[in-house]
Amino acid sequence: MKAYLDIDGVILANDQQKANFADEFIKYLIENYDVYWLTTHCKVDPSFAVELLSRRDFSLETLEYIKKIKPTNWNTWKTEAIDFSEDFLWFDDQVFDMEINTLKENGKFDSWVKIDLSKDVNQLKSLMTSLDHPQSKSNISHDNIKWRKKYKDFTEYEYNLPIKIHSNDSGHIIINYPGAEGDIDGYNRKYETLANHIQDSGLAAVVRSGNPFVPVHGWTHNLRELIHYSLENSKKICSSNKPELWLMGFSAGAGAIAMTAWEYPEISKILIIAPAKGVGEQKLLEGLNRYSGEAYILVGDGDEVVSIDDCKQMYEALDHAKHREFIVIPNCDHQFRGEENGHILSQAPFYAFGDEKIADFPNPKAGIKLY
Repeated sequence: MKAYLDIDGVILANDQQKANFADEFIKYLIENYDVYWLTTHCKVDPSFAVELLSRRDFSLETLEYIKKIKPTNWNTWKTEAIDFSEDFLWFDDQVFDMEINTLKENGKFDSWVKIDLSKDVNQLKSLMTSLDHPQSKSNISHDNIKWRKKYKDFTEYEYNLPIKIHSNDSGHIIINYPGAEGDIDGYNRKYETLANHIQDSGLAAVVRSGNPFVPVHGWTHNLRELIHYSLENSKKICSSNKPELWLMGFSAGAGAIAMTAWEYPEISKILIIAPAKGVGEQKLLEGLNRYSGEAYILVGDGDEVVSIDDCKQMYEALDHAKHREFIVIPNCDHQFRGEENGHILSQAPFYAFGDEKIADFPNPKAGIKLY
């Protein structure tokens, strides 16, 4: 994975002093990432950055690491230098609105790691323990789903949905669909981490996207596009022309799954987490009633958005499901906040989609750390 690194406010606390743990942080980045300068101190030629930092009390060992950082080139906005076709992290203390918009347009807003040494002088030390995504062995590719739609005023709009594909030869595909306006990678890159974990385990390949709103069509159109894409490209995604398709969604994404899964016979299992009925309650219940595969509903006992009674109603609507389960997670809110709930979230697809059920699910100490 690439890492883009600023200097001022990141590895330099001020004009005269390096940041706390800057030596260790630079070494950590070089040993774990493909590192590039993204700073006003380096455009094309990295020698000025090296010379600048050589006067800031970095150790000789660190200076050797610094010489390994590659240059970039840009004119007005730093995002001009970023390769959006690959995953990356961008360490910077200040990003302009235009750059933020570019990140969001490419589904990469969460790739910006904001550095604020005024709030935490030891932030670089904390990052070295919290960043657990370097040099992923997962095979991740990128694509864009594009389509056009005409509306009542006969205006034609073009839509673009960036997606990420974690391929393997399992014969199964999990589509991960986040909540309303949800980011493709999620908070702290949780969806990326989970997709890598699923892929590397051999459980399934993973196809995922963000969830931007599509006027008139709401939250379901992007999901249908993802399903069609996964079926049409299944051979290169999971090495099967006739894959078993499993859907996993959160909040509005879960609601969209509940509404549409019955339409596709290839979908044999669904995992809907904190499903929001706001996507269309009647159609949601009708969709669940017509679904015949396996269904798993998860909700936190402290969910402030989705009520347990609403989820019970969804569970009861699954009259024709091959198998159905309704699980309430204790000490859990709508966002599954907290490290323990992150562990539970990481277990959920293995419980719902695996051949053998996890006996102690939900276990807040099992699974992997997502945040």
